[in-house]
Amino acid sequence: MVDTQKVIYECPGSCGELFQGMIDGKSLHVTCPIDKHSSASAVSTTASDVLISPPLKKVSSAVADFMSIKKLSGGVQLNISSELPIGKGMASSTADIAAALAAVSDQMGIYLTPKEIGAIAKKIEPTDGVFFDGVAVFDHCGGDLVEVVDLIPKIEILIIDTGGQINSKDFDSGRIDYSKEELYGLEKSFEAVISGLKKEDPELIGQGATSSAMINQRYLNKPLLKEAIEFSKRIGAYGINIAHSGTVIGLLLEAGQTDRHIGSVKKIFPGLMIMKSKIISGGIKRSVYCAD
Repeated sequence: MVDTQKVIYECPGSCGELFQGMIDGKSLHVTCPIDKHSSASAVSTTASDVLISPPLKKVSSAVADFMSIKKLSGGVQLNISSELPIGKGMASSTADIAAALAAVSDQMGIYLTPKEIGAIAKKIEPTDGVFFDGVAVFDHCGGDLVEVVDLIPKIEILIIDTGGQINSKDFDSGRIDYSKEELYGLEKSFEAVISGLKKEDPELIGQGATSSAMINQRYLNKPLLKEAIEFSKRIGAYGINIAHSGTVIGLLLEAGQTDRHIGSVKKIFPGLMIMKSKIISGGIKRSVYCAD
């Protein structure tokens, strides 16, 4: 029996964003990549096109666009799996698309840069910047990378899903008319998050993220946000963050504290999906395995 190699590409999802809002006329967010991923692998086939399992519409559109841009043809079997729930603001579609494009392009002998992946993904919907390394400042509507911070905060997260699903394309496509006070607050929130990342100060990150979440309430209300903020203060968390166009709230905790508090979280927010996670570096990872 001959060993063959299996190549798998992984892209992390997110717990919403550490910040999202208008800065200097651009719709920016600061990514919050977590240790939950979408994975993709691709193999050549004798078919004339790309077969995707499961048949994900957004992935299919992205792959078709890539094949058209590069003027490629040929059979590929693309398999995708994900740990990320859909419609929660956890970058599930972005992670699916990024991992899929990396796998298919590799099979075709082409390297796609994160910028090229972002350019394809943004045609389908406003995209998260989790396919960039580190923590990224990303224009999710324009598809432009503004900055990357390589220092990854040592923050664990208890993710609370407040329920339902939200189409992020519908939310992000609507023009948000921030007040002058909100624009000023967003600027201060953004400065706090970026400064906290660069200074490795998780409390400053938490302050900025919490402020950004509160400003977002007028545009996408989360009924449990007030309770989550009050609870975070009681347990000494750094603060909270949210999916600004999704349903999840993250309790930002010191490393090693999620197990200590998860029981209390389940009691205070009964019946809701609670996930343990942590912030990691973004970016697409390539792994090679031996398969019989």
